[in-house]
Amino acid sequence: VEADSYKIIYLFTPQIGPLDMARCICRELGIAKPESVFAAVPVLQLKLLDIFESGRTVVLMIDEAQLLPAETLEFLRLLSNFETDTEKLIQIVLVGQPEVDEMLARRDMRQVAQRIALRARLGALSLEESIDYMAYRLGACGARDLQQALAATAAAPIAAAADGIPRRLNILADHVLIGWDV
Repeated sequence: VEADSYKIIYLFTPQIGPLDMARCICRELGIAKPESVFAAVPVLQLKLLDIFESGRTVVLMIDEAQLLPAETLEFLRLLSNFETDTEKLIQIVLVGQPEVDEMLARRDMRQVAQRIALRARLGALSLEESIDYMAYRLGACGARDLQQALAATAAAPIAAAADGIPRRLNILADHVLIGWDV
C-alpha cells in the first residue's frame, strides 16, 4: 500500500466541540476556516470527494477518543455519512481507553455506535511481551539492548508491577530510569 494514497489527519487532543473539530479537519485539508459547522459540512464533503477522486483516502485518527464530547461524536457520525455509491469518503479511527466503549454504549450514542465497522481491544501484554516492549522502546531511543539502559534484574519486576499495561510500563520504566544513578 502506497503511503501517498492516504491523507492522514491525526488529532491527539479531541476534547473540542464540533466547530473546532470541523476547523481542524478543514485546516488539515487546506480549506479556509469555516464560520460554522453548517458552513463546514458542504465544503468538507466536496473536498473529501475531490480527494477521493484523485485516488486518495482521508483517514481521521483520533487519539484519546474517550475525551470526545457527545456533540463532537455526533459531528463525526455526520462525516461518516459522506460516501460514494461504493466507498466512504473518510475513514475515522477512534483510539482510546476502555471508556470509549462505555461512552458508545449510552443510548444517546447508539447511532454513532452503529456506524462503527470494526472494533478491537488490546489485552494486557504477557510478562515476556512486556519485557520485549521495554526493549523495543529503549531501542527506539538508541539503546543497543535492554541491558544497556536497564539492569536485567529490573525488567521483570517492572513488567510484573505494570500488569501488562503499556502505559504503566512506560511510567514505571521511566521512574526507574530517572532514579538510576549513572
